[in-house]
Amino acid sequence: MIRAVLFDLDDTLIDHTTAIRAAVTELYAQRPELTTKFTDEAAFQKAWVDVQDKYYPAYLRGSMSHAEQKILRIRELWQPLANLTEEGCFQIYDHFQMLYAKNWKIFPDVFPCLEALEPLKIGLISNGWGRQQREKLELEGLGKKIEIVVISSEVGMAKPEPRIFQMACAALGVSPSETIYVGDLYELDVQGPQQAGLLPVWLRRKAGHLESPGILTIRSLNELAALVREQNRKRESGK
Repeated sequence: MIRAVLFDLDDTLIDHTTAIRAAVTELYAQRPELTTKFTDEAAFQKAWVDVQDKYYPAYLRGSMSHAEQKILRIRELWQPLANLTEEGCFQIYDHFQMLYAKNWKIFPDVFPCLEALEPLKIGLISNGWGRQQREKLELEGLGKKIEIVVISSEVGMAKPEPRIFQMACAALGVSPSETIYVGDLYELDVQGPQQAGLLPVWLRRKAGHLESPGILTIRSLNELAALVREQNRKRESGK
């Protein structure tokens, strides 16, 4: 029987992508002295995502600190801007983080989903910076609905490492085989929990089609409670 559901955070419960895009748009408008090298906002948006994808995974792997990845991202974006000190990099990055946090929003299907899943155990696993991820959980009391929270920066491992999923299951007092994991990224949120013995559910909010052979796939969290009931019905009947 399914006794627990673990969730990813960014782009599963919190609309991370929209918040990033909005923050970069505002930064582009508010810091023209920094953005003159870019032909337009679209070029700046692409450059921001490119340096994020280049350096943030190294932080998650533990090969550089959170501060180091900030410096490298900002310096690469604004080369060859003269006199960009480490303090200057932090100031720019903190400005972005303020704009990013201002744009956090919980997806509208989250609270109805959590209510529909009662009385299952509910947990969360997130790759990211612990302080920031926990601040997101303060939105509208979201954290009060979640029994355990496992964040990569706090436990020294990140998705898709199987041990982080097994750690969360142990904290909830359930076995991996009794647990569903829901997230939006295939490598992290499908392959990772599969290897750890959990049942993954791939959340594809904006997918053109949901054909994913062998993978349980949903477009909205409003579909999750029915999926759990169907899985339990199949297990009870031995199918």
